[in-house]
Amino acid sequence: MKKRVQSEIDFLSKLLDESSVINKSHVCCSNLPHFKAIVEIMKQEKDVIAVQKVFMLKQDDKTNRFEVDVVSRNGACWIKAKAMKPEAIQSIFQGNGTFGTKSIVDIAQQLVECASQHYHHFKSPQCVFWFTKGVTEDVAEELNDMGVMVKGKIVDSDTPLQNESIEINLEPITIANLDVTSLIVMVSSVTNGGAHYNFDNEILQTQAEEERKEASLPAINQFLNGKKMIVTQTAWEKFMGILEVIGGDSERQRAQELLQKVTIVENSPSERSKKLKLGPKIKQHHIDIFGTGDQYKASTLTANQAIVRAAAEQGIEFSVFLHPARALTEQKQTL
Repeated sequence: MKKRVQSEIDFLSKLLDESSVINKSHVCCSNLPHFKAIVEIMKQEKDVIAVQKVFMLKQDDKTNRFEVDVVSRNGACWIKAKAMKPEAIQSIFQGNGTFGTKSIVDIAQQLVECASQHYHHFKSPQCVFWFTKGVTEDVAEELNDMGVMVKGKIVDSDTPLQNESIEINLEPITIANLDVTSLIVMVSSVTNGGAHYNFDNEILQTQAEEERKEASLPAINQFLNGKKMIVTQTAWEKFMGILEVIGGDSERQRAQELLQKVTIVENSPSERSKKLKLGPKIKQHHIDIFGTGDQYKASTLTANQAIVRAAAEQGIEFSVFLHPARALTEQKQTL
């Protein structure tokens, strides 16, 4: 966004240098008011995770790019900002816009459809239109009928809309899917009281230092509280293979205790996860593990951000709980 703002400023500065005068039309056609609206929204919204985020929208066998101005509530809310005057929005809404100009309704339809294709924890994100200069009652009612929440004041009224405060009702996730990295972090010596040891290995030493600053397990245990834990057959076999080679006695004991608390399930990846193309970042075992979590409507605990990003780039966004990466350290620790 900074680059876009700077580009607009450079354009207006160039006009000023060349003509000594910037016409009102130049400013009106600028995107700066829109960028200002986005910044205002970011200041007021909670847990903003992306700005001007592009999502893929599939329509009629075609895939188009659709940009969401603000993604907030950790992904549960998609916001489109509108800094136009309500009179102008109303005019376009009534069909008086110039040729090729999309009305609010057209954009809202795309927003809702795109959100339905990109679930956040197995539910479409809440779609919001935020009018920083107000909106007419006609437009607000039409958007509400489409399932789009409206923020902004009705013109000629000092009373904000009833849904001025965005409320997101998420159905709680009841199942947690543990991948290999999460199994390791739960039994590792470094996360179970062994962070005070020193390590010759630079990566292990860094992990120990990070663990001393902020322990990994409290946040993980809080997330797991009250949830059923599942592990795919593939994840457990890979985990046990690693444990047999480099795991210490205490780490192996914790693994056996963990086994009593989880349910091992067969690989049963969801249909949409099967569409992922294999490559350097996505292997079949990733599809088996993350896809099975998707099939069970479970959030997958993982430190593997690369696979999460790679899947998202192909249009598949998994429900995940990310945690720091940790290794099995018991056999490497020294005082």
